[in-house]
Order: sequence, then C-alpha cells, then structure tokens
Amino acid sequence: MIAPSSVSVSDQSSDIYRQIENADLSATIRDVPLAGLGFGQPFYQPYTLPDISFFEFYRYIPHNSMLWIWIQTGLFGFASLFFVVGRSLALGARKLRELTSASDCTVVVTGALFVMMYIVFAYVDIAWDARGTVFLAFAFAICANFPVQVPSAPVPAGAEVSPREMVAQ
Repeated sequence: MIAPSSVSVSDQSSDIYRQIENADLSATIRDVPLAGLGFGQPFYQPYTLPDISFFEFYRYIPHNSMLWIWIQTGLFGFASLFFVVGRSLALGARKLRELTSASDCTVVVTGALFVMMYIVFAYVDIAWDARGTVFLAFAFAICANFPVQVPSAPVPAGAEVSPREMVAQ
C-alpha cells in the first residue's frame, strides 16, 4: 500500500478481515499440518471473524486460496500443487529455448505468466472457480505441450515423397 491513510473504511475492514482469516488458517494448519481437514470441512476459527454470513460458505472458502488447498489436502496436496506449478513453469522455460517463432514464444510466455499471475492472485483472493481453473489448465497445457516445429529440409522438385515422410513434415 502506497498511502495507507488514503484507504477507505471498507478497504480497511476488508484488510482486517483477511488478516484475521489468515490467522485462523494458520491455526488450522498448525493443528492438522499433514492430513488437512478434507473438503467440506470448515476451517478452525479461534479468532472471531466479522459477520459476513450473507456468503453462506464463508467458513469453508477463505480468501487465501493457496492456504485453503493446504487446509483441505494437507501438506502433500499443497506440495503437489506447487510441484505442478513449478514443473509447468520449468517446461515452459524449456520450450522457450526450443522455439524459433516470435509468435510461438509469445504464446508460451503468456501461458507461463498466467500461471504465475494466478498463483499470486490465489494467495489473496478466492481463486478456485470453474472459469479461472479452466484458463489455468490451458496455461499449464501451453507450458507443457506447446508443439515445437522443427524446420524440415525442402523437397527437391519432382522427388517422390512417401505418405509417411509427408506426415513427418
């Protein structure tokens, strides 16, 4: 925050809510670090949160979606998520070294940046909705499986080309 004194009251209360919620999430993780609580279980609330009961899932879905994964799946689920994220970024970086087309590089960089952006966003807000995770899956796929086109040698005029060679090209 650049100018904390210029923040509105509603922004300040939202920030306080998230700080209390993060303290509750940390307490939950300390109590069940390895196994997690499992999906459908509310996180512990040793610190009383302000009433936002108009959102019926406020006890189940916190703003910090990354810690939510830990709470639901435990340490191994959380580590698995970070393995998938790290692996997709590593594969995207490898693809960038292999690609020769600027437009292909742009697509892979965009996919990798989306993965990084989504994970940062997931630390501060509710992120695991259907639309966002579909885009995240596309970004993972772009980083991991973007096709690298190897330039083929030109075929001399009048030369016979087998169907197998045509498919390889």
